[in-house]
Amino acid sequence: VGRRIYPDTEAGKWYSPFLLTAKLLGITGYPDGTFRPDQQVNKVELLKMFFNIASRDLSDVRVTGRPYPDVPVDDKTAWYLQFVEFSKKYALVDASKEGLFYPASGMQRGDVAELFYRYHLAELDK
Repeated sequence: VGRRIYPDTEAGKWYSPFLLTAKLLGITGYPDGTFRPDQQVNKVELLKMFFNIASRDLSDVRVTGRPYPDVPVDDKTAWYLQFVEFSKKYALVDASKEGLFYPASGMQRGDVAELFYRYHLAELDK
């Protein structure tokens, strides 16, 4: 791919074909039109991407309170509350020993692999 897909990406980078495919499939970057390729993906961003790719409709997931003590229920966090609630219901991502979720914490490859594994174990991929 010889052109920039997002204003903050470089043409010809290893990820360019993947970004183009994602964009053609309707998967977008951030609301400001950027992709931020050098920024680490945090826990709630990963959940959003994962459920979107899995075509998991979470519109019927009801959040009746705070899923975890460190996940406030407000306008700023509203975009990810259903992802966190669903994840908690099926134990797809662990909370800390203290029961905190840390929504802004970065994810590692092992965390991603475990999310796929737990999703499969819960038979959500059927």
